[in-house]
Amino acid sequence: MEQFQKGHPCSRHPPQEHRESHPGEAAVPAGEGLCRRAGRADGQCQGERHGAQHAGAQVPEMLIVVPVADMPVKVKSLLNQNPGDLRISFWGQETKRKTISGIGNYNGLQNQGATCYLNSALQILFMTKEFRENIASIKEEENEVLVQLKKLFENLQVEKIQEESKTISTRGVTTSLKIDNVYEQQDAVEWLRNIISAVGSSAPKVFEVTVQKLFKCSNKHHSSSQEDKFTIIPLSIGPEKKEKYNVDDMLQAFFASAMLDEDNRMYCDDCHDKTITTIEQKIQQRPTIMGLQIKRFEFNYQMMEWVKNRCCISIPSIVHFEGCSYRVYGVINHNGSLKSGHYNAYIKPPNDDQWYKFDDSCVQKLKKDHIKRHFDRTSEAYLIMYLKCLPPPGPIQFTSVTSDSVSLCWGTPEGLTGPQRFRVNWKQERKSIIVPVTTITIEGLSPGEEYEFSVATIGDSGSQSPCVVASIQTAAGDHARILGAKPGKGEKRKSESQGGPCWSESFP
Repeated sequence: MEQFQKGHPCSRHPPQEHRESHPGEAAVPAGEGLCRRAGRADGQCQGERHGAQHAGAQVPEMLIVVPVADMPVKVKSLLNQNPGDLRISFWGQETKRKTISGIGNYNGLQNQGATCYLNSALQILFMTKEFRENIASIKEEENEVLVQLKKLFENLQVEKIQEESKTISTRGVTTSLKIDNVYEQQDAVEWLRNIISAVGSSAPKVFEVTVQKLFKCSNKHHSSSQEDKFTIIPLSIGPEKKEKYNVDDMLQAFFASAMLDEDNRMYCDDCHDKTITTIEQKIQQRPTIMGLQIKRFEFNYQMMEWVKNRCCISIPSIVHFEGCSYRVYGVINHNGSLKSGHYNAYIKPPNDDQWYKFDDSCVQKLKKDHIKRHFDRTSEAYLIMYLKCLPPPGPIQFTSVTSDSVSLCWGTPEGLTGPQRFRVNWKQERKSIIVPVTTITIEGLSPGEEYEFSVATIGDSGSQSPCVVASIQTAAGDHARILGAKPGKGEKRKSESQGGPCWSESFP
């Protein structure tokens, strides 16, 4: 259990690093056991949501307090009246939750008090197929964290379990991780790192980024280097104030060259003095899974306290990084303040075009419009997970169109060499073909109809890239049109890159 000192939030971290690692941590020093807002003991306060309730913030779920003596009749009545997400607290015993949870093959996780940070991290790791398969293949039985994680993943993989027990317990995992106080909210990213590190073996390799830093002295151009490894890449928001930040730009800024001058000058062993130093970073190993942490928590020297940066960011569905393409599949959100808040996760599971919200015991589908708005502008995203994927083809161009045919071509995928295959879909006819070329003529179409075409790169193993999508209308009569790179007069066309097999089925 962490002990805090005045002016020094955590004995493990200096002030400038602590809140980046512990954004959701309680403001009360460990061991005090009281909520400062309400003056109540931890056992009387509703876990990670106590700050929001005491501050008068809106709590999404319905909170109903029922005396234990009245539990059987009232609970049954309430559940019949409220078949949706219901949260119940019983006087005189440990907080329990009864939630209509689990959609299809996906199940929720019990919140033991304030363990939403852990549940979000565990759901992200479970839905990371490469990590889950590595965990299942490890035979080591002495590592208790690994043993409990394998049990949890096995329970989460059960497709159908009894209706009354769709929520999976995480007690074995919290015990193995030595989380003693389940009513103390902590940081989701820190515990995701802790779990990855604790399982050992080859499982963490899918997250690993290796970077070589090159230091150059400006005096006599002396140079030195060091190798850094990351499982999660921390992205700074930047000192300038913008209406919205782009994750792609933040990632490029992280690996950009930097100059250390004035008070930041580094000591040069060859010059025996502090000199102006240039730092360059080169990627040595690209990850299969790329995790990006948005550093929302910073120390305000005017207020002399840690604050949360609530600026908005946009999340691209596809990120091009060092010659590789990555597709987003998960986001851990933190809503609330520095002193209190709540975590949940938005995840698109493998082989599923639907996005889901995993909020402790509650699992629900997310509408496409909600995901589009969230990815375009969000102040809650804290950790964004990307999966390495095939690069998509270049934008679609139409070269000719008649009343019953359309000729189209597309660019070669960035970074790929040698023969490639592409899947071409046109939605109206619900047809799909695979071709080894970048140009094709599709016949047998209806005159005067608008058609939407999507093209995706196909890998040797059958994997598929995000697709590019474009629409065009066939000619109304027997007149053929020869088209260039630009749309003809009166022609309706759109072309954009999406993160799923096609726009109509998946976003991002």
